Amino acid sequence: MTKRILLLISLFTVNAFCVENLEDLFNKIKAGDATAVRKIITKNPSLLNDKDEYDTTPLMMAFDRKNEEIMQILLELGADIDAQDSYGDTILNTAAMTGNLKMVQFIVQSPKHPNINTQNNKGNTPLMSAVKSEHGDVADYLLKYHADVTLKNKAGETALLIAIEGADYNNSDIVKALLDHGADASIKNHNGDTLLIIATSKKHIATVQLLLEDGANVNAQGDADFTALIEAAKNGFKDILVLLLQYGANVNIENKYDQKASDLAYFNKHKDIENLLNLANKLDQFLSGKIGTGSDKFDDIRAVINSASATTIKTDPELQMIVLRTLFTLKPHIDDTNSYEYKNGSTILLGIGKKILSEYINTLEKNRKQEAESLIDKIFKPASSSSAE
Repeated sequence: MTKRILLLISLFTVNAFCVENLEDLFNKIKAGDATAVRKIITKNPSLLNDKDEYDTTPLMMAFDRKNEEIMQILLELGADIDAQDSYGDTILNTAAMTGNLKMVQFIVQSPKHPNINTQNNKGNTPLMSAVKSEHGDVADYLLKYHADVTLKNKAGETALLIAIEGADYNNSDIVKALLDHGADASIKNHNGDTLLIIATSKKHIATVQLLLEDGANVNAQGDADFTALIEAAKNGFKDILVLLLQYGANVNIENKYDQKASDLAYFNKHKDIENLLNLANKLDQFLSGKIGTGSDKFDDIRAVINSASATTIKTDPELQMIVLRTLFTLKPHIDDTNSYEYKNGSTILLGIGKKILSEYINTLEKNRKQEAESLIDKIFKPASSSSAE
C-alpha cells in the first residue's frame, strides 16, 4: 500500500514538473528570453514539440509573438514546423490567414521545408486561407512556391472558387494569379453555379473577363438553369451582358422557368438591355443562317436595322458603338442584301440604315465620332459591281 502511494506521488510529481516546465517555457517565450528558451529545451528536449490544452506548441507560441529569433532556435533544435493546433492550423496556415507576408516568407524559406499544402480541420490550405482573407501578396508568394491550386477543402471549394464566391470586391488580381497557375475555371459551387455566373452576380466585370479569356463556357447553366447572360439581364448589368455577348453568349437559352435573358430584362424593367438582347437575337439568327434569301434576307436585315434604331440604343453611346462594330462584321451579308436591292430597283435598306446609324454620331463623344463615321461609311459602302452580279 505504501509503495503504491509513493509511486502515485512520484508520477504526479513528474507530470507536475513537466507541466510546470512547459508553462515556464511559454513564459520565457512570451518574455522574449531566447537564452532561457534554449537552456530549457536543452535540459528537457521532450518539451520541444509538447502541446498545452489548446494544442499550442512552443514554436506556435514564438510565432504568435512574432519572435523570429526564438522561432529559429526552436527550429534548429528540431521543432516540428508542420505541427497543427486544435483547429488543424500550422504556423504557415495562420500566417497566410492573417496576411503576414514577412512571416510567411520566413516559414517557407526555412531549411525545415514546411508542407505548403497542409490542410486544416476544414480542409483549407495556406493558399485558401490567404485567398479567403483576400491577402493577394501572400497568395502570390505561395503560388511562386508551387502551392497546389487543384486541392479542395471539405466544402468542395478550390482556392479559385473561394476567391470569386467569397470576394467582397473585384479581386481580379488574385483570380488572375490562380488562373495563370492552372486553376480550373469550370468548377461549380454547391448550388451548381459556375464561376462565371457567380462573378456576374457580384458584378465583377474584370473577373468575368478573365474567366472568359481563360476559356470558361459562356453558356454553361447553373442553379435553376441560369446562364451568366440570364443573370446579367436579371440584374441589369449591361456592361457584363455586352461582354458575354461578345464571347458568344446564347440569347435563346431558357432557365427552368422557361425564361430567356430578354424575358428577365423585361420583367425587371431593364429596357435598354431588353432592346440590346432583341438586337443580339436578330444578329444571332443572321449569323447562324436562320434567314432566307432574296426578299426574306432583306426583311431580316431590315429587322436588324430597326432594332438598332430603338430609343434606348440611340441614346446610349456604349451600345451604339457595339451596334456599329457588330454590323461592320456583317458587311459581306449586308453587301449581299444591298445587291438584291439594286437588282430590284430599291435603295431602302441603304438609305434608311445609314440615316438611322448616322444619328448615333450626335450623341457620341469627339474621340468616338471619327470611328463611328468610318464604320458607317464602310458598312453602307455599295458592293462592288463584281459582287453585285
